[in-house]
Amino acid sequence: MKVARGGARVLLLLGQMVAMTAAILAAAARGEIVDRVVAVVDPGLLGGPPTAGKIITWTAAYEEACYQAFQKGSEPPQWSPAQPGGPEQFGAVVSQMIDQILLEQALNRSPFAPAGEGDVRDRIQEIANRYPDAETYHKELVRYHLSEAALTSRLSREGLLLAFIDSTLRPDVRVTAEQVEGYYETVFLPQLETGARGAGPAAIIPPLEDVRTQIQEILTQQEMDRRLKQWLEQMRRTARIELRLE
Repeated sequence: MKVARGGARVLLLLGQMVAMTAAILAAAARGEIVDRVVAVVDPGLLGGPPTAGKIITWTAAYEEACYQAFQKGSEPPQWSPAQPGGPEQFGAVVSQMIDQILLEQALNRSPFAPAGEGDVRDRIQEIANRYPDAETYHKELVRYHLSEAALTSRLSREGLLLAFIDSTLRPDVRVTAEQVEGYYETVFLPQLETGARGAGPAAIIPPLEDVRTQIQEILTQQEMDRRLKQWLEQMRRTARIELRLE
């Protein structure tokens, strides 16, 4: 039997939903809070054959928001799946997760080879050192609905995507001497002079050559951010994205 392209997409999504539906029905029977799908991301090209795509659930978005709050040191989000559309920040978190999925798909299609996991172990230790003891650290993880294994996994994924973005975008960025000098004169010096007013005569204003490398990196990061935004917009235009926030 021949299935139309639109029908094939429906069949793929239905197949992907079977296991989740069974879990939802079981949870409902036990009187538990029922999870729900808030987005479906198919990174396949528009007009091309559909792929299975990726599902984002309310729970996954909530866990991502908890992780972000943990990293920022802010309070865990107080959200409920029963809230229509979720709070204001909910859509922003889902949007960030869509970007992550699109970047992961681009990574999977690239020859990029990730480095080892030494940096992740260092990050875990750095985070643990923020707390007076191991017990306090693990209590905080629980408060943010995290475990050390989950934190390690998220940091590893985050580091991999950042390294991929850097290796993809940085080689094409060129910062000119004129741009560095312009930033030094119009941004760096005014900021430094404002801060120096409270320091009195002892305040030292560094010459351009002492901060040239620092300014070059600032401008490089700004240009990479601009190019990343364009890249994500392009991937979103060619992907099938279905939002179900309400």
